[in-house]
Amino acid sequence: MPNLSGQAALFNCPGSPRGKVGLGGVLREQREPRKETYMAIENKDQSVLSHIDHLVKEEEHLYRQPELAGDDRERLAQLKVELDQCWDLLRQRRALREFGENPDKARVRSAEIVENYEQ
Repeated sequence: MPNLSGQAALFNCPGSPRGKVGLGGVLREQREPRKETYMAIENKDQSVLSHIDHLVKEEEHLYRQPELAGDDRERLAQLKVELDQCWDLLRQRRALREFGENPDKARVRSAEIVENYEQ
């Protein structure tokens, strides 16, 4: 089990009023966005997901070609990077929201950063 001492980790706890309990059993208040704010947040996530869908379709189109020209190979490489950036942005937004932060704090990270993540 990883050492989590000193970290503000939250765990699901169905019996608690807000559903989250921190280390040591201390209830941590999780802010819930107002309904209209929540809708705006979901729309922004949907926008990112729609862009991902568009990029995936373009990528699939390129993969279906029997042979890729130089420009197509370059575009395919760009698509892979942009998809990584979009998925990273979506993960940031979801993580911020999960821990009661404003998901609009998430930023698109550079290609150098997202392409060097260890998987």
